[in-house]
This record gives sequence, C-alpha cells and structure tokens, in this order.
Amino acid sequence: MYSSSFPGSPRGTTCQGSRTRIILCGGGVISAAISYYLTVLSKELKKSIEVIIVEKGAIACSSSGKAGGFLALDWCKGLPIDELAQKSFSLHADLAKTLNGAENYGYRRVETLEIYADDELEDGKNIELSENLNWLDQKLISNMTTIGTSSTTAQVDSYRFTTTLVNEAKLQGAKVLQGEVIGFSFDSEKSKND
Repeated sequence: MYSSSFPGSPRGTTCQGSRTRIILCGGGVISAAISYYLTVLSKELKKSIEVIIVEKGAIACSSSGKAGGFLALDWCKGLPIDELAQKSFSLHADLAKTLNGAENYGYRRVETLEIYADDELEDGKNIELSENLNWLDQKLISNMTTIGTSSTTAQVDSYRFTTTLVNEAKLQGAKVLQGEVIGFSFDSEKSKND
C-alpha cells in the first residue's frame, strides 16, 4: 500500500491471467535495473508484465544518483561476492553496448591508480606522471600504484546510468509514480487461491 498523488493508482502486485503487475519501491539503481530487465523479459517471453516504480522524490535522487559509479572486475577475489562482481562487470559492458553507454551515461574503461600524497614531503619520489595526471603536484606524491587496468576497471555516471535504465524501461511501458510506500497489505483470500 502506498499513498500517491495519482488517482486510480495500483494497490500491489497482482497476477490476473497472463498479466503480472510488479511494483518496485524506490527509484534507485536497483529498481531501475529491475524495471529495465523486467521489460526486456516481458518482451522476450511475450508475456505482459506491468512494471511500476513508486518513488517519493525523483529517480536517482539519493545515493544512486550521487555514487562514484566505479566498477571493478577482480577486486572481490576470494570473497563470497566474487562471482557476482565479475558478472556485474561483464553485464555493465554488455549494457554499455546495448544502450550506447559511452554517450548516454558516461561508461568508460579506466586505468585506476592508488596515489598517496604527503604535504610534508619536500620532494616526492620523482614518480613519472602521465600527461592526464599533470594536475597532481608531483612533489607531494609519496607512492603510486596501478590497481586496475582498462580491462579490469570502468566507471559510469551513476545518475545518468540510473535514469537511462528507467527511461528505457518506460519506453517499453514501465511507469513511474510519485508517491510514498507506507506499508503492504495482503488479501488473504487471494493468497489462498494463488
């Protein structure tokens, strides 16, 4: 159940014959991705899936629109989420091809450096900097290490990425309703029959 400024707003997830209605709470990157992939799935399966995002503010108005958008292939090695991280990195590359990510949301492969600076150094270690790092004060650098290459790290503009996914989902029929989710109610009779 949610309150909304739109008359006739849906009241929950329902299945009616071959039609499924799914309501996503919040307009962040997770709801954006789910809405996008549900609309893709709906088209592939030729099954009607009504996708509705309910957001109190605006799409990507909180952390999903302000995050650094950093993507890494292999930084979770040995952790339970390693396989997920690798799949995510690959999926982002595929999405960038499908959705023209370079232009639409700034997808780019990057070299990633870990740089330590010390403002008390009189002279740095004379670390040679590439031209794209000329904004750094070389005298303050105490250490610099490459921690990702363009084949293992990438970056997106998180706001543009999230809004692109939602816009693509909307092109396939998804809806965004401005409202506030205040709870859930279940029809017990319907639950027994479904």
